Amino acid sequence: MSLLNKGVWVADESVENATLIPTATIVQADRYHLYISLACPYAHRANLVVQFLGLPITVSSVSSLKTDGWIFDQHFSDPILNRHHLYEIYQKHQHDFSGRATVPVLWDKAEQKIASNSSAELALNLATNWQNVAKNPHILVPNPLKNEIIALNHWLNDHITAKVYQIGFCRNQADYDTLLSEFFADLADLNKRLQHQPYLFGHEITLSDFFLFPTLIRFEKV
Repeated sequence: MSLLNKGVWVADESVENATLIPTATIVQADRYHLYISLACPYAHRANLVVQFLGLPITVSSVSSLKTDGWIFDQHFSDPILNRHHLYEIYQKHQHDFSGRATVPVLWDKAEQKIASNSSAELALNLATNWQNVAKNPHILVPNPLKNEIIALNHWLNDHITAKVYQIGFCRNQADYDTLLSEFFADLADLNKRLQHQPYLFGHEITLSDFFLFPTLIRFEKV
């Protein structure tokens, strides 16, 4: 996967991991723009929160095509900065940025910088801190359940969302078989949990449901 290495776009993996920009938002209508990919389950989380709560944050998607990283094209243009590649937005945030140019990206139009590129942190921030400006306020992270929700979100990330990618990129049959068996065992556990309730924490939707849904719906589409 191509990367930014001190602001330079390179085709190898000399920079190992994505660099997460800590989430820091000021609750203010029309201040932020959310860049997502309609193909990415990680970006889907934050978009679900924005759409469900009716938050005053504009949203657009990069192209579903990836040529040298996420791109914008005639069908999926950049309405804010008019860039052609997502990595150019990272370069505008920090000219010598090193790391993968990933989605989601929450762009601060006032400060002209990235306010977050961490899908889990961003979804939690939007779900907990933005209720006062939501058109459709709903408590997605009730205080008595907050620690349990965060813990389950981590589990869903590791055992469901990330596991699909691990299976897809397996390089030998033995690892593939092991991971696939683990994945379907975890799905079976979730199925038992949902047998007698519509949502992961009972009869009210929570943020954890927004962590599970993006992976499940992609199974339906595929």
